[in-house]
Amino acid sequence: MKHLLTKIVFVVISTIFLISCNAIKRVPEEEYLLTKNEIFVDSTKTNDSKLYNQLYQKPNSKLAWTPFRLHLYNLAKVNPDSSYQNWLHNKPNRERRLNNFLSKKQVNRLGVAYTGINNWLKKAGETPTIIDESKAKRSVKRLQSYYWNNGWFNVKTDYKINLNEDQRASVSYYIQPSKPYFIDSLNTKIESKAADSIYKLHQNKSNIVTGKQYRTLDIESERERLTSLYRNSGLYNFEKEYIKFDADTVNTDQKIQLNLLIKNRQIKEGEETKRLPFKVHKISKVNVFTDYSYQNRNAIPKDSVSYNGYNIYSYDKLRYTRKAITNSILITPGEIFKDKDRTLTYNQINNLKTFKYPNIRYSIDPDNPEGTDLIASVLLTPRKKYSTNVEFDVSTSNIQVFGIGFSGSFLIRNVFGGAEIFEISARGSVGSSKDPVDPNGQFFDISEIGVDLKLSFPKIIFPIQTRKIIPKYMSPTTNLIFGINSQQNIGLDKQNASGIFNYQWKPSTKLTNQIDLVNVQYVRNLNTGNYFNVYSNSFNRLNN
Repeated sequence: MKHLLTKIVFVVISTIFLISCNAIKRVPEEEYLLTKNEIFVDSTKTNDSKLYNQLYQKPNSKLAWTPFRLHLYNLAKVNPDSSYQNWLHNKPNRERRLNNFLSKKQVNRLGVAYTGINNWLKKAGETPTIIDESKAKRSVKRLQSYYWNNGWFNVKTDYKINLNEDQRASVSYYIQPSKPYFIDSLNTKIESKAADSIYKLHQNKSNIVTGKQYRTLDIESERERLTSLYRNSGLYNFEKEYIKFDADTVNTDQKIQLNLLIKNRQIKEGEETKRLPFKVHKISKVNVFTDYSYQNRNAIPKDSVSYNGYNIYSYDKLRYTRKAITNSILITPGEIFKDKDRTLTYNQINNLKTFKYPNIRYSIDPDNPEGTDLIASVLLTPRKKYSTNVEFDVSTSNIQVFGIGFSGSFLIRNVFGGAEIFEISARGSVGSSKDPVDPNGQFFDISEIGVDLKLSFPKIIFPIQTRKIIPKYMSPTTNLIFGINSQQNIGLDKQNASGIFNYQWKPSTKLTNQIDLVNVQYVRNLNTGNYFNVYSNSFNRLNN
């Protein structure tokens, strides 16, 4: 009861202290502290957070109806060093008595501590929000833009600053939205026949719906959709800037007649500028350079091979199988240009862990007179064939008083020429525990050592083709894993071995599928007779 009463008294005193603080202590003369914002829509006050988020100036934050952080800031001195020195020398004998009681060094450190506390108060506190009329005007314009972007084209906005005699003020914002506008129709004027036909095939997926209230966000979403659609439907030269929308709202009774305009692309030849219609491009060739580097960029490849329309080159001897390379490239000869194929190829090659981030370039095929064929050049730079990693750590826990651990791995890339990865990893640790059974035993009475071998193939190894079920963009992988482990732990020792054969693939960036065809675990427990000596509580429960 005493503790509860003490807490209540503390809270009451703290509240009285904060309320009694002068909030305008740091407000300059002839300036005003912003205490409140109010927004009125058609003369009715609103609490819509979306509207208040449009304002450029907000009152100081409050805790239990009190601007707690503002009061913290006000507690700090403007010049703490001068304040401390003035206090120290305010009385003739104060500094001498403090030096005798403490020491001159400690008195100086008191000044440093005093400055540190002031800096903390300023950092944890919050500067007073001073009324700024220019920000109020910007807030009005932002409120107007918010309503305009959501279909209220005839919105009217205004503001009023309410000044009080105690250097406090509030700002009232007034909004008259009028009636919103709705989309009545959408007309298209697409100059390129190829772009027009693609649009009509996917018109039902449009983000612009007739009868719906106008939103600028819907217009921008439609531009993004069309850009992605065209870039993945063969229009290699298409950019979002070619998509324009205009709206007719004159004498339409709050209805919008929307027009979608896509002109032909603009090119410059010398000093002359002309427009050409968009065309559907297809991939005629895919050239893959397996050991590209900046130094050999102008060299002539010494080794090459062709496979299913892919041309694979090497400036040295070719060290990769044809399937290993082509399975990682989603850009397919003979198919139309798709921007997403380039992104999927980036991801697939990165998942191989054999090459650095690739460089993919497109160029017009000079053998095609129409200029619609593209040559895709995939420039691959191999990582080092061998790599190692070593880690070391020290740990402690309620069972292990002290422990030392280490781990390391040795990785070999492109083991059989098919971008396979073979990894050998080892781990070990020793530790000391408080064994209640044998307190006089050796210091390091916990130990563990283990070795894992993993061989990964960048494909599904199966008697029949699985490409239709698991396409190559899903990064299919086959793993063979074998591991052995030996453990000594507070008198209970064991040895185990495991063997795993599984498949992995990623249908999306957020989902990974795994099927274990074989997962064998062998565990051999040693010193089982010591179990109930270690876990005596279990023995007592069973015995009872």
